[in-house]
Amino acid sequence: MFNCALALIFFSYVSAETSANANGIIQGSIDTELSEIGYLQAKAVGRHLQYQHFSHIYSSDLKRASEVD
Repeated sequence: MFNCALALIFFSYVSAETSANANGIIQGSIDTELSEIGYLQAKAVGRHLQYQHFSHIYSSDLKRASEVD
């Protein structure tokens, strides 16, 4: 018999603010860029997660999903 434990931790992050969001526009799959606030929000999430180990990462192909360095 095997005695093993399986742990699953799931992180979900929805893109930060865009200028369209700030103007009350829900853009969905329209490829808009992050606002200045959104850029700072995304950088904060990056700092929070920088030392996490991920076995899998799934991301949108929209520019705002990858524009933060």
